[in-house]
Amino acid sequence: MTTPQDRIDQLLAAAATGDLDEAEAAELEALVAERPELRAELDALRSAVGTLDEWALAGGAWSDVPPSTALDAAIGRIGATGAAPVGPAPRPRSARRRLGLVAAAVALVAAGSATTLGVQAVLGDGTVEGPPGTLGAVERLAPSVSDDSPLPGRVDAAFVAHTWGTEAVLDVAGTRPGEVYVVYVVDEQGRDVEAGAFLGSAVEVHCRMNAAVLREDVAGLRVADASGVTVATATAPTL
Repeated sequence: MTTPQDRIDQLLAAAATGDLDEAEAAELEALVAERPELRAELDALRSAVGTLDEWALAGGAWSDVPPSTALDAAIGRIGATGAAPVGPAPRPRSARRRLGLVAAAVALVAAGSATTLGVQAVLGDGTVEGPPGTLGAVERLAPSVSDDSPLPGRVDAAFVAHTWGTEAVLDVAGTRPGEVYVVYVVDEQGRDVEAGAFLGSAVEVHCRMNAAVLREDVAGLRVADASGVTVATATAPTL
């Protein structure tokens, strides 16, 4: 039976961070025996983990930002509908975030330039139309990259409003392969709320990530390198 690609990606990400149990390790070894090319992908991901660890040691760890009043109220309404389900204890947040970044790297390693997750893809959907702030509608941004930016390439971006927050969609060209770039949604108080991060690549990077800020509280977008230097900014359309 063919193993689904999503399962392969999960195993590769977990192997790269040392999170496989014995059964999963055996499952991955069997897959690598059938598909030797997976060994190269795993080696690339382990290298990416090293880059992410260096970034964290340099001060790129998770920073807590209080949710907006509107989002906090929305979460409270959800919690009032019933008790949270009982399940296994979650991983520590720092470990979940690290594994999440590596999972994103899996997509880049596996898909390369064939990935269709970016701005052009969501614009092509055209399933929801409406003014800025309409749930599910794509809001095209106009990012600016300064002349002295450490990112010499091009950035296309868009926002999509959701009930749980704001989605940032990006197409980025000219990144430094293996370097970490962090995407922030900027709220109306000027606070950076991290939406996620991606690794630079020799090919154009396409990604979609979410920030816990309702669209009505969003002022703009900022992309920074691992040292915190801004590489691109964009202002959100007026609601």
